[in-house]
Amino acid sequence: MDEAFIPLTNRDLGGWKTCSFIIGVMVGVGMVVTGVSYNLEVYLIQAYHVGRIDATQINTVVSGCISLAPVVGGVIADCFLGCSTVFAASSASCFLGMLVFTLTATLPCLRPVPCSPLATCHPASVAQLTVLFVAIALLAAGVGGTRYNGMTMGASQFANPADRAAFFNYSFVARFLSSIAGAILLVYAQDSLGWLSGFALSAVVAGIAFLFPLLLLGRPSLLLHPRPKTGQLTSFRGEAGSLLALLSVVSTGILPSANISIQTSMTVLQALAMDRSLGRETLIRVPAGSINVFVLATAAISIMVLDRAAKAVRPMRRMGIGYLINAAAMAAMAATESRRLAAGDAAPVMWLAPALVFVGIGEAWHYPGGVAFYYQEFPVGLRSTATGTMAVVTGVGFYLSSGIVAAVRKETGWLKDNLNESRLDKLYGMMAVIGMANFVYFLVCACIYEKRKSRLVS
Repeated sequence: MDEAFIPLTNRDLGGWKTCSFIIGVMVGVGMVVTGVSYNLEVYLIQAYHVGRIDATQINTVVSGCISLAPVVGGVIADCFLGCSTVFAASSASCFLGMLVFTLTATLPCLRPVPCSPLATCHPASVAQLTVLFVAIALLAAGVGGTRYNGMTMGASQFANPADRAAFFNYSFVARFLSSIAGAILLVYAQDSLGWLSGFALSAVVAGIAFLFPLLLLGRPSLLLHPRPKTGQLTSFRGEAGSLLALLSVVSTGILPSANISIQTSMTVLQALAMDRSLGRETLIRVPAGSINVFVLATAAISIMVLDRAAKAVRPMRRMGIGYLINAAAMAAMAATESRRLAAGDAAPVMWLAPALVFVGIGEAWHYPGGVAFYYQEFPVGLRSTATGTMAVVTGVGFYLSSGIVAAVRKETGWLKDNLNESRLDKLYGMMAVIGMANFVYFLVCACIYEKRKSRLVS
């Protein structure tokens, strides 16, 4: 049991019963953030007249901010306010963010004038973009205090390591399932009913999610012990030396996250350039922002399978297997893009599905494995920071991917606004090679870490 929480004395409190409330918040926030972030590129292109590659770059930076936000939330929870306060405040922030997003779709003054065939498209003003980025910042804050902070709160409800491991797995399943719901339902609402209806529906979901932490605040099992705010900071300084030993292993997750970032953004552009109708005689079209649902669905299913079939696999080994699959997935994406280029606009969007399944399987191995590894290896007093470490890794990976795309765009002719004139397959192929090199780097770091740890124990 985490010492930062009041010990459970009532069998009706704590455990899976309390965790269901925590997961409820994570599901609501995850659904909303996915619904917005997966379609943000399209919103920027259609409503704010941003170029396609520029929209991809903006989306990557935004994704990096959203990914890094949980580590800030974790530090604030560990050092200052406590998990439950940060959890509730972040849920409120998510709700406010969706209200602002809804306003951008409601008030014409918050968007550029729509383009017309007889007039030049006007770019968004600084004020209009500022309002949009405020909404994004509020959503990022919503993720910051709920995604991994919620995992820490839930894991602290169990004394049994096996129960904690199961909670981590089911938390990721809930996260992926909520993302699927956001990518399908909310993105479809935005594309079919309009931005206003789609964002308003997301605001309703965020409002419902905000109700769960209000119910939790009165539960003694989740109230933090009163303690000086400097206590956790002192602990952090005292344990900083031991934390440095983890950095080499932690750093190996950055490149796979960069691969996922590139794949997530570029897949939307690929879908926009493909035939998205479901069959020749149907009017149903797959929203471009929903194409990554294959990754989410595969990851959710794979995690449930691994929870039963691979319990004996240690967290660090799960990370390595995931990294290897991640590199293979980039090779599959390269092959798919080469095939799409040969077929042109007639290429069906479902061609992307097999490669995206590879990506999802890789995520199922290395994301839960990474969180379990950090939670296991970090000091007890820094559990929120530990689970938030995955956010740092993911965020740095997203920013790295932005730098890679910018460099490739500058130094080569691989990336253009017209995807049919680009060579995205070469970018994917390059990332596959780098991914394999990163896997070798992981093996070296893992061996060094295990040897050092065994010496410390002995």
